[in-house]
Amino acid sequence: TGVAGAGKSATLKAIKEGFELAGFDVIGLAQSGIAKEGLAAATGMPTRTIASFLRPSELTEEERAKEQRAH
Repeated sequence: TGVAGAGKSATLKAIKEGFELAGFDVIGLAQSGIAKEGLAAATGMPTRTIASFLRPSELTEEERAKEQRAH
């Protein structure tokens, strides 16, 4: 959490890029669908809600297709 403009998204984007350079696949997790979309837009990383990450069988067909394209 933090105030708008504090640099949360920029920090996450830099961390993501560092891990990718080290050879890791990185995904973002967010509490809600709206937050998931914001995180994806701000960082360029594939994102999921925490619920869909914990219960992958509950993904929609569209989410499954996006997930497979990201890997």
